[in-house]
Order: sequence, then C-alpha cells, then structure tokens
Amino acid sequence: MRSATPPQQLDAADQEIPLSLTTIVTILYYLIPPSTEGIPSHLLSKQQKLRHEYLKVDVAEDPASYFCLNPDHPSQNTNLVLSTLERLSSGGRGISRDGSILDDLIGRVVYHFDGEQVFAHVILAEAIQLCFVWESSSSGANPIQSSLSSMGNLRGHGEEVGWKYFDVKPLPLPEGASPSLEVVLQAGKKQVKGSTKLKRDASAVTMDGSTGGGEDSYWSQYDHVAPS
Repeated sequence: MRSATPPQQLDAADQEIPLSLTTIVTILYYLIPPSTEGIPSHLLSKQQKLRHEYLKVDVAEDPASYFCLNPDHPSQNTNLVLSTLERLSSGGRGISRDGSILDDLIGRVVYHFDGEQVFAHVILAEAIQLCFVWESSSSGANPIQSSLSSMGNLRGHGEEVGWKYFDVKPLPLPEGASPSLEVVLQAGKKQVKGSTKLKRDASAVTMDGSTGGGEDSYWSQYDHVAPS
C-alpha cells in the first residue's frame, strides 16, 4: 500500500479506441500498489461513489470493499485481486511516475453490454481484470439509450461523461465480450430495440387479457388451446 500522488498527465493524443490508454494508466496508478488514499472521486463510477458514501467504506481499513464492487460475491476473490496488485508492484511490473507502462502489464481490452450499461474490461497480467463503465450526463433520459447514444462523441463533455472505474476482479471475462466496441454497440442497440418493442407490446395488453380487439379478440386466443 502507498499514499497516492497523481501521475503526470499523458499527452491527450486522439485515439480511435473509446477506452484510452490514458484512462487505463491513470487508474492503474492508484491500483499498483493499491493506494491508501483511494481513487479520486471524479474517476469513480456513480455506483462506486454511492457505495463508498453510504457504506462508509474506508480504503485504509478495508481496501477489498473499496476497490471491489461486490467483495462478497461468489465469483469475487479479493485475496487474489489484492495480492496480484501487490505482486505486480513488488515485481517491477507497474506504473512509473511519468505514467509510462512497464513490462507487459496490460493485456487485451474487450467490451460488453449487459442489457443496461456498456463496460470495458482490461486484462492485467493474465490474472485479473480491470472494469470500466461508460457513464452519460443525460439527465432524465433512458439510461440504456443515453449510454449507447453518447458513445459517439468522447470529447466536449465534462468529467461526468466517459469511462469510469467500476471494479477489479478475477477472470474470466463476461460471455459475449468483444474486442470491437462497434460490434457491442450494434448488438446493444438491437437488444434495446427488441426490449422496447416487447414492453410496448406488453403495455398494449389490458388487464382482462384483451389486445384492443374487443371481446372477439379476447376469446380468439383460446382457439388453439388443447382441451384438458
């Protein structure tokens, strides 16, 4: 564990990939080794910030609960996660003060849509994964649609928009994850469109089981039901 001193900022060069190397390196600086002062709040996801606030999580007393979103979940292994982060630091595989990456620390970056949010997963040392979530500033909008629509423009927004630290946990990666963000976004849009249609169709069905076609429509649904 060490006290946190922000690394020097990397050049904000234009990058085609939505999750920039700058964002990854900035978070890793506070993880390798785990900082005793935590991660600056503007880098955290809304969910993490709420957890820290309402659960009164102290990073110095309980780093597992601070850095891991669900430390008690069966799929989580906080001992493995924290020991790996410490080992990467002591083994010389970490982040220097100028923000440069040492050795082969960062592996593949893949993207995933869970039906509500878009995530980026970064493999670290082929042992654990660093998770980011895309957050949008759209207030009052559908959180699924605003998340997907805001992905098209990564610049010109405040700190409330972009990739935020979400979790660190063991492998494996989520099923359906893809190295192509475009593929994930297209699949997500189709999923959202299908979900919206189902909800719209369901809302059209009244409490008595009719679909707006009157009594004939109500009884017609039983035409093909086999006798008991």
